[in-house]
Amino acid sequence: QRDRMLDLTLFETRTYVGANLAVLLVALAMFGVFFFVSLYMQNILGYTAVQAGAAFLPMTLLIIVVAPIAGRISDRVGSRWLMVVGMLLVAGQLLLFSQLTAEAAFTDLLPALVLGGIGMAMTMTPSSAAAIRAVPVDKAGVGSAVLNACRQVGGSVGIALMGAIMAGAAAGQQTPEA
Repeated sequence: QRDRMLDLTLFETRTYVGANLAVLLVALAMFGVFFFVSLYMQNILGYTAVQAGAAFLPMTLLIIVVAPIAGRISDRVGSRWLMVVGMLLVAGQLLLFSQLTAEAAFTDLLPALVLGGIGMAMTMTPSSAAAIRAVPVDKAGVGSAVLNACRQVGGSVGIALMGAIMAGAAAGQQTPEA
């Protein structure tokens, strides 16, 4: 008998499925934000490409700082509540970004960037830990690969979904207000 490339019994564990879903949703938000907010900064607010990239530094630095802390906390108290709070922070980030106008300043972007940086770090690291803890040791490689695939699918769907939302909201108009 040949071994299957993907053991579907991994998906019998609710923790594993939940962790993969959390990673997919946060990647959906993260890639969509990086892509469309950088376009917004450049095309609407007039930032250069370097300025737009530098504007993401607070978010990126918070991910770098908070992720190891979230991992240590996750090891002590579990991943569930960290993931819930992290996803709520990411949702708050998306809500704040949805309120931006064509006249926004960096100070208007900063609260959303801070929420997103903390939220993504609080979700990604604990969800990865939860997923790997939920699978048998001999399946850890496959479990990790599926988690990475969910992250990549989430990113691709995020860009496509946010693009469709923006196209629908602009309704064919090509003005900064649209």
